[in-house]
Amino acid sequence: MYVDQFGFIPTRLDLLWTHGQIRTLEHIEEAIEWFQKHKHQREHYLYPPIVHTRVGWPHESSEKVEGTDRQAHLYGLPSTHEVVLFHASKDRELSRNGPGAFVIHFLGFFVGRRCQFHDWWFDGRIPERAQNDYVTVPQSTVSVVLEQGFDTWLGWAARDQTVFINALYLHNRAPSYEWDWERFMVEYQVLDALYRIAHRTHGVHAQGHAARIAAMCDFFGLYRDDPLTSDIVKLRNDLLHEALWGGQQPGTAPEGTLHMPIWLHRLNQRIALAILGFANDYTSSNWHSLGAYAFRVT
Repeated sequence: MYVDQFGFIPTRLDLLWTHGQIRTLEHIEEAIEWFQKHKHQREHYLYPPIVHTRVGWPHESSEKVEGTDRQAHLYGLPSTHEVVLFHASKDRELSRNGPGAFVIHFLGFFVGRRCQFHDWWFDGRIPERAQNDYVTVPQSTVSVVLEQGFDTWLGWAARDQTVFINALYLHNRAPSYEWDWERFMVEYQVLDALYRIAHRTHGVHAQGHAARIAAMCDFFGLYRDDPLTSDIVKLRNDLLHEALWGGQQPGTAPEGTLHMPIWLHRLNQRIALAILGFANDYTSSNWHSLGAYAFRVT
C-alpha cells in the first residue's frame, strides 16, 4: 500500500474508489487561509516569494548578501490531501513516478488545479481560480472519473503511462506562464503528446498537424473547427520554426492571438478525457468558447 500527501487543492475532497482513496487533511482550512493571505490580491495568483542569499553558519548568525534578492525558483505550498493506493508499491520513488503521479496530476487536471507531492516544490505562479471550463461536479462524480481514468491508464504500456502523466503535468502548469506565446507553446506540446497516446492506444492516425487535430476530433466525437485549427497550426509552425508570434515578435499581442492558448487548453482538456474513455456532452462541447459547461458521466 502506498500513502502520500499532496496539494494544492483548496477544496474538501474525500473520495473512495476501487484502487484507492483521497482524504482531506485536517489542516486544509489553515492551508487555504495561508494561500489567501499570500496571493496577489488583484491578480488572483500566488507568486513565488522573494528570497536572498545568506552566508555563514548557523543560520541564525548568518548574514544576508546585499543585492541578491530575487523570486524563488522553487518554493513549497502546504499539502491539502492524502492519497492512498491499496495495491501500489510502498516504495515511494516507484509510486511517485507511476500511479501516485497519475492520481495527483489527473485529479488536479480534472478539478482545474496544479498539484505536487508535499515535499516536492512548485515553480512559477499558481492561479487561485480553477482552470477547467466546467462547473463544480459532485464528489461522487469525481470518484467515478478517477476510477475510470485510473483503470484505463493502468492498461497502457509504461511509456504511454509516463507520456500521459507528463502531458497532464504540463497542461496543469501552462497557466503559470505569463506570456500568451509561452502558454501556447506548452499547450501545443501537450497536444502533440496526446496525439501520440491517441495513436498508440486507439489507432488514430493522420499526416500533418491540422489533420491530426481533425482526426482526433472525429474519432472521439469532439467539436471540430477546421478554420480555427488551421490558425492554431499556422501559429505553431511560425513560432517553432521562425520565432514569429502572429507574424510579429514574441511578447507582442498581434490580433487574434490573445485567446489561442485558452482554446488550445480547452481542446486538450477534452482530448485527454476522451482518450481515457469519457464521451459526454462536455467532451463534445465547443472548446472555442469562454462559457462553462456541466460535466456528467454517461
